[in-house]
Amino acid sequence: MAALVTGLLLLAGCAPSDYSEGINSFSQAISQANTTEQTLADSYEKVEIANYIQHFSGQKAVVDFSKCHGTPGPYKAGDCVVEVQGISSPTAPPSSMAGLTKYAALLSAVVADKTCASLQSDATSIASSISNMAKKAQQPTLEKAASPSASIVSTLGCLVIANEQLAILREATKDANPVIQKLVPLIARNDQDMYLTILEDNISQLDDATIAYNTAVRAYQKSNSASDLANSASDLAKVVSLTQVVNSAQVSQPGPLISKLATLHQTLTDALAAPTINLKMVENDAQGFVADAKVVGSAVKILANPQQP
Repeated sequence: MAALVTGLLLLAGCAPSDYSEGINSFSQAISQANTTEQTLADSYEKVEIANYIQHFSGQKAVVDFSKCHGTPGPYKAGDCVVEVQGISSPTAPPSSMAGLTKYAALLSAVVADKTCASLQSDATSIASSISNMAKKAQQPTLEKAASPSASIVSTLGCLVIANEQLAILREATKDANPVIQKLVPLIARNDQDMYLTILEDNISQLDDATIAYNTAVRAYQKSNSASDLANSASDLAKVVSLTQVVNSAQVSQPGPLISKLATLHQTLTDALAAPTINLKMVENDAQGFVADAKVVGSAVKILANPQQP
């Protein structure tokens, strides 16, 4: 404790402005990653529903209308659903970014705190969020790792709030980092699996479109008619569109992108642990991540709804 107090006194000249931009940029990167994952999940749901309809078409469907009416209640999301052969229609998978998003938002909240009470509350919430992330990462030995960040404020009594903000940020990122290094690969694998399902659906469409085009070409070569030529042109346009969509998606994959969050958090942790606080690299890397995540999100939207060129 004496060493911690001494460390805080050495940081007396450090103001929140020295690290707030870096912390907020990190939080924005996590938020954008979550937005991109939701776009991915929505697109994945559309593909899975289309596959479900194709597979079960022509078989008896069952709907529990009492649940759709909300009885006996209370109504829960997913109560009103169709089942065929005992299998429910697909829904968008739950977010795998929820814990990380909450954690990042709490780091920004610590920077913005103006009172000891709010700082104590956010520090306690950070400890809880790290524990929850450890469960998601299947790391039970790390679930209690966040306890120091929750106890700093109550122990020191909020002598200098700016110093205690930084102390909490340092402890929180140090405690969270081993958890996040385990959690991020799981999120990346989850997002990549959804992406591959959507991509394979588009490649299947491309295969069908190519077959249709070649059939149209043979028809035109036999008839030499204007209508058959128009049909082949339309089919070729679809082939061109789908190849462009697949090409764009292949170079903008979510798995490698999400994996960068582990590196970003490591950079944040190391920068906060340094004697002199400088989060400019974190800020720059986070801004680059946000830009890349938006590109991936756009590619996924097009992948789910390919348009004619």
